[in-house]
Amino acid sequence: MAYLEDLINALMEIKNLDPENKSVNIYIAGKYLFIRRPDQEDGYYIELK
Repeated sequence: MAYLEDLINALMEIKNLDPENKSVNIYIAGKYLFIRRPDQEDGYYIELK
């Protein structure tokens, strides 16, 4: 199981890979982690266990 610090580091790396990801919003709601760009209605989610 990944630790929260590892998850945060992975997400920061994702944000740094592509200039379009610089403005991405990342938040946790319940057991899901959501990743969404402000200019898009849809996004990605990861189920946390």
